[in-house]
Amino acid sequence: MIVVDRDTRLTEEIRKEIEEFIITGDSQEAIELSIRTGQEFHGDRYPKYFTGDLKAKVVLVHLNYQSTNNFADGETEENDFHRFEDYLDYHQHFGKYNFSDNAPRKIKSILELKQIQFLQPFGVVDFVSEQTEDSRWINLERFSDRILQLKLIPYTSKKFSLRGLTPELLKPHLERILNIIISHPRDYIIFHGTAFEQILSKYIAAKQKFELIEQKGKSTCKNLRFLLLNLTYGGQTLKAGLIRSFASLRIPLSYYGKQCQHLYDRGTRF
Repeated sequence: MIVVDRDTRLTEEIRKEIEEFIITGDSQEAIELSIRTGQEFHGDRYPKYFTGDLKAKVVLVHLNYQSTNNFADGETEENDFHRFEDYLDYHQHFGKYNFSDNAPRKIKSILELKQIQFLQPFGVVDFVSEQTEDSRWINLERFSDRILQLKLIPYTSKKFSLRGLTPELLKPHLERILNIIISHPRDYIIFHGTAFEQILSKYIAAKQKFELIEQKGKSTCKNLRFLLLNLTYGGQTLKAGLIRSFASLRIPLSYYGKQCQHLYDRGTRF
């Protein structure tokens, strides 16, 4: 069953672009953004605005999808949508279509596995103990479909940079993200990526530096940070967190997640 979230502006904003892409095979918005920034955003791939439950209590916001080729993680040539509703259904149930028992199970994203480790201490998804290969697929499906992941820039690129992305260009993308976030009650809102510190600078309420110390008392990372945000938008003020990119961390992410969850719940009392 397709669940169209009428309470958000997301479907209304992206319908025209996706329907044009289905017809032409190109995203004119991605092409235009490439021209205006001097960066290469892949206009021949479907825009990736979100995956997961639009009403989820947990929201992870990423900068964009990054790939070394023109295919984003989780996307193959088989993704050929005939209607906007097909596109919407696929991204709302990304886990089911890629990781369930009846799915091809061809995708295994390292980034998603890292995010599962990070989120486990939050207790927001009933992950199973990863003792078998099948349990890993179960966790990937639950992670993908039970939280909401948003992309600030919905266009794939080989790497992300703020070069050329002026406040004027970022404004409609940031407003889209914030409109989605405030459309439903959330327990945790987490922005992932250090570039967000510049983008969201006016919302920063507190910063906390800490070391990551494992059970044996050995410090494995001394430069970790967690930023608390007060998102004032649309007549609401929401608490959010900002964390470093998972790709840059070579540490047990469950430890990092536990500390971030503790700081998030404490609020500004760092």
